[in-house]
Amino acid sequence: MSKASRPSFAVWAGLGLVTLLAAFLRFYKLNELPPGLWFDEAYVSVQARNAVASQVFPIYLPTTYGGIHPAILYLTILARWLTFNHPLAIRFGVAAVNVLIIPTTYWALRAIFQLTADSQSASQWAALGGAVIMAVSFPMVLVSRLGFEVTLPTLAGLCIFGGLALALRTGQHRYDILVGLALGGALYTYQSARLFPVAVVVIHLWLALTTRRWRQHLMTLLLTGGLALMVVAPLGFHFLQHPEEFWARATITTYNTLGPGASSIPLALLNNVVHTFAGISWPGWGDQLMRHNWPGQPLFDFFVSGLFWLGLLYLLSRSRQSTAALLLTWAWVMLLPTLLTDNAPAFTRLMGAMPALAGVGAVGGLRLQRLLPRRAAIALITLGGVFSLTFTAVQYFGRWANDPRLYDAFQLGDWNAAQAALKPGLTAQVYLTPNLISPDHPTFDLLLAHSPVRAFANNGCLVYPSQPRLPSVYVVDALDSGSPATLAQIESLFPQVAVAQATVPEPEGFPLYNLITLPAEAHPHLLTTTPVDFGDQIRLAGHSPLPGQLRSGETLTITLHWQVLASVSADYSVFVHVIPAHSPTAPPSAQHDAWPCVGHESTSQWQPGEGIADPHPITLPADLAPGPYAVWVGLYEWASGVRLPVTQPLSSEPDRTRLGTLTVR
Repeated sequence: MSKASRPSFAVWAGLGLVTLLAAFLRFYKLNELPPGLWFDEAYVSVQARNAVASQVFPIYLPTTYGGIHPAILYLTILARWLTFNHPLAIRFGVAAVNVLIIPTTYWALRAIFQLTADSQSASQWAALGGAVIMAVSFPMVLVSRLGFEVTLPTLAGLCIFGGLALALRTGQHRYDILVGLALGGALYTYQSARLFPVAVVVIHLWLALTTRRWRQHLMTLLLTGGLALMVVAPLGFHFLQHPEEFWARATITTYNTLGPGASSIPLALLNNVVHTFAGISWPGWGDQLMRHNWPGQPLFDFFVSGLFWLGLLYLLSRSRQSTAALLLTWAWVMLLPTLLTDNAPAFTRLMGAMPALAGVGAVGGLRLQRLLPRRAAIALITLGGVFSLTFTAVQYFGRWANDPRLYDAFQLGDWNAAQAALKPGLTAQVYLTPNLISPDHPTFDLLLAHSPVRAFANNGCLVYPSQPRLPSVYVVDALDSGSPATLAQIESLFPQVAVAQATVPEPEGFPLYNLITLPAEAHPHLLTTTPVDFGDQIRLAGHSPLPGQLRSGETLTITLHWQVLASVSADYSVFVHVIPAHSPTAPPSAQHDAWPCVGHESTSQWQPGEGIADPHPITLPADLAPGPYAVWVGLYEWASGVRLPVTQPLSSEPDRTRLGTLTVR
């Protein structure tokens, strides 16, 4: 780089300030805003945690909504390591990448503008203008603060097109190598990056057509394409083995645009084109999803929109120039993900085009300087920049941040309920029901999987402290059909205790989760005769009353109350057998054999001091003979069939206990 081509101190200082401004806009209150975590963010964070724990690092993660690329997974792993496994680490990682995008935008746009700029100073200031647009545009700020993979192709695209511009200007193959490596690496980031190779091919064809240097551009394509294939080979091999995963997301997102049939495609595409280009500047036409935008707000504010259209008109009039070829091809090819898919304009799908769109706006700023007197142009652009910054700051940190629709947009109810479960810490035993620590509820999984919170199924089962020393807090899903039964069970077990209740409500006020608190030393009230110990590990402390009389064909539910005396080494099934009272060795006339809680509790996970209300539904055969029947209970290891022995009190039956008798009429 010659001394004359080096950026001036003013440009360097400006770039530093813009980068710091971008960092502020992306990190300020990032631990609070957006609130909660959307499903995708929490799910990727859980997968990153699991990958480290299992030491199994996948090349691609298929999902029901299309799949997760490795870049976001490994970025999250790194961010979790750097932040000591902070639950919002994925957002910190994505925000950091999006700060790095700002100086990279300057570097790439400067290389592109140098292809045709009449002065080095003009290319430097225009590139700085593009970096400013990237730093302060509202959707860019918003999406940069989300743990989404959609912005990761942006950085790769800057390396691709910046390297391409340098290769065209200098003729040095090291930049072609950079393009090839970046092109292959981009395919590890997000679905939209799969169009970068298309853009590179189109640019070379365009330039070959205008310069007649077909051989040169063909050789360059072979070099960059070969390197890209080498880099992407591991991921490509995975997709060759699982082609359905490659097309999954595209199939989902194009269902209404390309799916209905060939006759409807032209009108659907025209609709998408209108919505996408109107969504750049026209209020009400922007992305309608609260999670990605202030619904309907255009991509660019009033000032940047004016620069964009001015720059676009100028570039179209100079389409044979290299700068125009690169920016226009980059823009329209990387707009295809939103032009071809449903719900246009989806701002998250056009992030790969954002630097090109910002570059078009920067060209508009450069043209404005040429059209107006120098001082007037500088004053107008400065005021416009202040306006854009103020607009984004007010919209994001004021209007958008305080909109109640964020509650649903980021599943804040799950976040608040999980935080409510964590809050008691060491001062209470916390129970969560139904068991929401699962892949279907990644926020609960992320926050609670390795915490002392005890989760259990809400199907008549109840886990409670058998010898409480601390208060107990139940976090109960109020929308689950079993939640009233859970409350009834708690009140039945602790009839003398004042149960305190609170809620985690939706903004409209109805309860989303109920918080039920039992005071310390609240002992359960169990109906039983003599407790029976099995293997000195598990005690049958009580059971629900047996019905006096039943008819054949009826169903009864017997709830057993277990107490965990010591750690249990195996997973035991529970059997409840209904046997003729006069023939205790006869085969069961009716029975229920299953893991506790209808298969949802494994005894090896039980902790000493826990009590478990374990329901067992039993349907009597329709042809069951009338008479008295004894109810027998025991535990056995399913694989071997070996029963857990009765150890206390001594009994004539070594491996089962009799609950009582019921009569069938």
